[in-house]
Formats: sequence, structure tokens, C-alpha cells
Amino acid sequence: MLQGLLAGIVWLPIEAALLSKFGSTPGKWILDIRVTSATGSLLTLNEALGRAYHVLCYGLGCGLPPASYYAQWISYHRLTFNGRTDWDRTFGSVVRHDRLKVWKLACAIVLAVLVGVLYSVQEPTTV
Repeated sequence: MLQGLLAGIVWLPIEAALLSKFGSTPGKWILDIRVTSATGSLLTLNEALGRAYHVLCYGLGCGLPPASYYAQWISYHRLTFNGRTDWDRTFGSVVRHDRLKVWKLACAIVLAVLVGVLYSVQEPTTV
């Protein structure tokens, strides 16, 4: 039950560092999504940390069911109604979407399949 919270805590500084350095995370890069300031510059590390913290707490409910389901539902409805998430409004960040590149999607699918195959392979147990 605490796995979601622990994963979020571990990922939070990684996401912030990636957003402040590159403007995207690996998943956002695959989907050609960038998070920048309203002027188009990269977020500062403090802005990215604050944004990532708000995403974890308010967007993902700290990864704790049933809070996570409720938080995601509320965030989705606020995004569709307002056209912007609360954390992007709070930190003045803008999510920019470019045209999806097929080669990136193909690489992601191949990588996901490889990870799935490698994860499913288990070493034989000895008796």
C-alpha cells in the first residue's frame, strides 16, 4: 500500500532534476511533451521540485488508494474544465505538446516489451 508513496518520493527529485535540466522526463520525451515556464525557459530546480511535489500530493494523492483515485479524478476534471492543472497554474508552468514521432513510440514499445520479457524470466529454483 505504501509502494505508491515510496515510488513518488523516490521519483520526485529525479523528475524535478530532469524538468529543470531538459524540460521533460523520459515519458514526456517519448510523447514530445515539454514543461517550461510561460516565457519558454526551463523551470528552475525549486519550481520543478514544487511542481513535482504538487503533482505527487494533489494529482496522485500520494499514491495511496483510494486517495489516489479521487485525486486523479478531481485533477482530470479540473484540467478539462480549466484547461490547466492546479500545479501548472500555481508554478506558472506551461505544458507544450509537439507532434508525436512514430520512431519514438516504436522504440518505447520495443523497450517496454523487452523489459516485460526480462522481468518475467525467472531463475530456476533449486530444491
